[in-house]
Amino acid sequence: MEAKRNLTPAEEKRMAIFNETEKSLLEQGYHEKELTISIKKANTMGAVVTIALSIPFIVAFVLCNPSALKSFIDNYSFTSFLFLMLAMLSTLVLIVVHELIHGFFWSFGARRGWKDIEFGYIKEMMTPYCACLSPLKRPIYLIGSFAPMFFLGAIPLLIGIFTANLYVFAAGFILWLGGSGDILICFKLLTFKTSSKEVLFHDHPTECGLIVFEK
Repeated sequence: MEAKRNLTPAEEKRMAIFNETEKSLLEQGYHEKELTISIKKANTMGAVVTIALSIPFIVAFVLCNPSALKSFIDNYSFTSFLFLMLAMLSTLVLIVVHELIHGFFWSFGARRGWKDIEFGYIKEMMTPYCACLSPLKRPIYLIGSFAPMFFLGAIPLLIGIFTANLYVFAAGFILWLGGSGDILICFKLLTFKTSSKEVLFHDHPTECGLIVFEK
């Protein structure tokens, strides 16, 4: 069992806001169901799933650019190493962009728009996060969950494949792996079955995942 951690002031505030929303929705006749996953599982199992999904990109890069990797090895130099490190370090900055993309898309469905978007960092797990303070419809939640992997992972991977650019491909690959937790959440969203006419999806205030409200 994953050990409980101390909540940050921001998380405690978010929990209080969630409790008010939860009470209001339950009074309206909704019932709730948790779709959460431990952060540790999100980072481990999610990575395995994401690596599996990245295999087609790797195969495509090798097939489309059979000499690219050989050329990199044959012409390897300190400059090549620096460029590759730069591509990897750039992902540290793009991790912030990753969370901003989550917030950007979720804000379109949030009750108060961008004001309902909150960012933070869990020190124990070295995990940045973006949270929405109001419930969302499934399409907007799904789009917002997958968008960072698409724009920062899939697109650079495809650019790297079609331009035979190993540096862009490497950066895209790292950022694709960075969405490992997101891919599990997307899977939960896509496989969640309901017969209810009204369904809302709310970010869990402190855990990785969400809470579904159905009526």
